[in-house]
Amino acid sequence: LPLKTGTDSFYFGVFIFAIAYIGLVATYFNFFNVPAGQLATRGMFGISRNPFYFFTCVAYLGVGIASFSWLLLMLTIIFMLLQHHVVLAEERICEVNFGREYLEYKKKTPRYLLFF
Repeated sequence: LPLKTGTDSFYFGVFIFAIAYIGLVATYFNFFNVPAGQLATRGMFGISRNPFYFFTCVAYLGVGIASFSWLLLMLTIIFMLLQHHVVLAEERICEVNFGREYLEYKKKTPRYLLFF
């Protein structure tokens, strides 16, 4: 897609993408500092049970806004809906693998961010 730099949508999209990128880097750092076999609950995982998915979607939205592509924005929404089913499956697996610890974590930490 040809980028129209200098537009408000370009700068807003780049800003959104930058926030998502920082969030993803922090999430990777948090995840790789958890010992194998333990539940990640600190850092970004303290504000979202699924920060990888959340920040990836935010990054895609930022690119869609920056490029002013309705197609990319629509594909991002479809991706988000499909991804939600993956998240639900992973949560069932975490309930089996981590039991009560995950259920407690699930009660106090939102699935995506804030009230979502």
